[in-house]
Amino acid sequence: MRHLVVVVLKVLIGVGVFLLWPRSRQRVPEPDLAALTAPPVNFPRAPRPAPVTAQVPGLPGGSVPGILVLVGGTVFTGELVFAGELTVGPGEILARRPGDAPVEIRFRPPTALPAPPPFIGPGEVTVRIDEGPPRSRAVTVTHAGGILLSLFEGVAPDPLSWQPVPGIRVSQRAVPKLQEPGLRAAPALLEHPTAGRDLPVGQTVIAPLPSQVLQLYATVSARERIDHNESGTGDRYILRVWITGG
Repeated sequence: MRHLVVVVLKVLIGVGVFLLWPRSRQRVPEPDLAALTAPPVNFPRAPRPAPVTAQVPGLPGGSVPGILVLVGGTVFTGELVFAGELTVGPGEILARRPGDAPVEIRFRPPTALPAPPPFIGPGEVTVRIDEGPPRSRAVTVTHAGGILLSLFEGVAPDPLSWQPVPGIRVSQRAVPKLQEPGLRAAPALLEHPTAGRDLPVGQTVIAPLPSQVLQLYATVSARERIDHNESGTGDRYILRVWITGG
């Protein structure tokens, strides 16, 4: 009897072990991998290049006087006469006319020189810019009443003379040649039948004319002797004059 009980217990233990055996260890048939369709591959999208913004040269930094002429948004070099509708604002003059690219003048006159007053109306822009060497720039903006803004900057072997509009001329007097490298002041003067006067460098000069009152400011007027550079210029006159008017 005891022997029979032991046999029955062994049978029951064997059945229990089979039932409790983890199913993870049972062999599961694997699917047919060849019959499966591979999922689509999403490759990373190529980064878009950053937009390129054209850089327009600006005026000198700080409070350094300067002027820049743009035609259709591009820096202009050469000669131009442009009559159209003017809009004069702080540091900028815009000239427009139908069918042509606009002319934009960005300017910063010397701090001691009054800026041209705001103005909207017909006028004319005259430009002559040669980056040289030697460098020469003449920019004049006028309306029916006379000069709104004018700048002359020139370098030449002889005394310079500049006529922004008929009847008004700025000239240099000749001075002796320097024996050593350096600068020697060459007096500048405004030539006008009723308002002729000297233009001391670094001073605002008021010139009442029959048609308007002009303010003139010479930043440099000199004769210079330098060591020969690539252009072969060793002795030259330099003149830079601003004019504003109402």
